[in-house]
Amino acid sequence: MTNPEIATFLRAQVERGNAGDHDTLMAGYRHAAPGGMTLEFPIGSPIVDGFPMIEGIWQAHAAHVKLRIETCIVNAGEGALCVANERFDDAGEVSSVNMSIELYRFSDDCSLHIRWFNQAIA
Repeated sequence: MTNPEIATFLRAQVERGNAGDHDTLMAGYRHAAPGGMTLEFPIGSPIVDGFPMIEGIWQAHAAHVKLRIETCIVNAGEGALCVANERFDDAGEVSSVNMSIELYRFSDDCSLHIRWFNQAIA
């Protein structure tokens, strides 16, 4: 993927997730990573198959978390996002915000490796 394609992909994935568009979100990952996707989350844990891990994160958090991109930097086939993770209560009010740094490395074999650094929730 080119640097502009990576930036477009990263921004689109956040928009899809925030819109609750599960199927398009997952299709976006599959399109971007036909060679497979791995995920390291939380950092320091074993690297796992990213598709089932993303699915589990979706099921656990999509209904109450929206992401806001603070910064998107792409260079040399890698992307980095600084993201505010806004958690909403049942009344629709923001109940907490924690920051994350998300790193995306696209390889020549069409695979994608993701590392997510999440700030602990106070």
